[in-house]
Amino acid sequence: MLLNILTAMTHALLILFAYLVGSIPIGVLLARLKERTQERWGAQHRCTNVMRSAGKMLGILTLLGDVMKGFIPTFIACDWESRSLS
Repeated sequence: MLLNILTAMTHALLILFAYLVGSIPIGVLLARLKERTQERWGAQHRCTNVMRSAGKMLGILTLLGDVMKGFIPTFIACDWESRSLS
C-alpha cells in the first residue's frame, strides 16, 4: 500500500517537473540576454522568430533548448522507471 502511494507521488512529481521545465520560454530568455526584447512576444518566442529578431546563433540555441526541455524530463522519467523495475 505504501509503495503504491510513493509510486503515485513520484509520478505526480515527475509530471509537475516536466510541466515546469516545459513552461520555460527559452527563446525569450536568450533574446533578453542579448537585449533584443520585444514588448509583445506572445506565443511567438519560437526558434524562427528568435532567429529573425536576435540572430541565427540564438535561434539555434533556442531550438536546442526547446529540444532539451522535452528530452530531459522524458529521460529522467524513463531512468526512474527502469530503476524502480530492477
